[in-house]
Amino acid sequence: MEIIKKITLLTLTLVLVGTATLCAQAKTSKKAIKSCSITVDGLPIVGEILGEDSLDVTVSGTGCTLDHFDEENELFAWEGGETPELTIYVSAKSGYYFAITKASQIK
Repeated sequence: MEIIKKITLLTLTLVLVGTATLCAQAKTSKKAIKSCSITVDGLPIVGEILGEDSLDVTVSGTGCTLDHFDEENELFAWEGGETPELTIYVSAKSGYYFAITKASQIK
């Protein structure tokens, strides 16, 4: 489970850094998102396809929401010993923006 959390945080870092340029253009009337937590629960079952049925991804924090997540492993069915690779897409709710300007701000 610890590996999934590390992969999740790395993916979130990449997504949020990519949106940093949009944050600079945000109107001052919008509120900055200062904190957003992602939780990944579930265990892959050998022989089954990894996805929404076997994983539960939740996002919590004021102004942010889970858009969707994609399983990046190129497997037809889950094999033992494999590490799940996820790309998690987080969106800012209306009236909010991500106030991230560098990757070091994400923990």
